[in-house]
Amino acid sequence: MVREKEEDQGAGDQGMMFGYACREMDNYMPLAIELAHRLLQELAVIRKEGNKMKYLAPDAKSQVTVEYTIKGKQSE
Repeated sequence: MVREKEEDQGAGDQGMMFGYACREMDNYMPLAIELAHRLLQELAVIRKEGNKMKYLAPDAKSQVTVEYTIKGKQSE
């Protein structure tokens, strides 16, 4: 694929995503995945407004890590 401008090229990376259903959230998604999705949704709004973070591209990614206690609850 030929690009007109260098900045039109995406990151060119490939990723493998996986997940599982659980009862942490009402939609059966793990908390970390739900938070990562919400972050990306907010970044998309900011990117489309075009006022801040002008370096954001549509291929943005997010990662959220949640630390749990031994009993399986989120630590505070």
